[in-house]
Amino acid sequence: ALRSSADARTARALATSLLAARANACCCDALTGESALMEAACRGDRNLCNVLLQASADPAYTNHQGQAAKDMAVASGFTELAAFLGATGAQLSAAYLPKRPHPAEESPAEIVGKVDTEAADIAAERERLEAEIERHQRRQREQAEEEGHLQATE
Repeated sequence: ALRSSADARTARALATSLLAARANACCCDALTGESALMEAACRGDRNLCNVLLQASADPAYTNHQGQAAKDMAVASGFTELAAFLGATGAQLSAAYLPKRPHPAEESPAEIVGKVDTEAADIAAERERLEAEIERHQRRQREQAEEEGHLQATE
């Protein structure tokens, strides 16, 4: 989507909207392995690079040719941006980036397994809450019945 954006402002607005909708900032093109950060680096768009980095895009990810975003910035003539991405990558990779696999490194079976586990956890939590609601309603009925018996005996 960023590749087809006509100008930098449109690309930033599109990226910001996608990230606000919880898009994965580390997602990459299946054919080339290029990430949105790499696309922004190729365009020399430091502002967009910042937006993506703040959303946990990893400047150390490499495409199918082994190039990182900084390499692509150099190839496109944006040496200052490449230096920024290189320095940012060194600072972020150990301390700040979440320890999660690159999307291309997770097999469909692993993804399905995670989703199944999350679904089972949600179902178990729902059952627990339904049982708690049922106990609460039963206590309310019992209290109402006791109050009714007390009033009848008075």
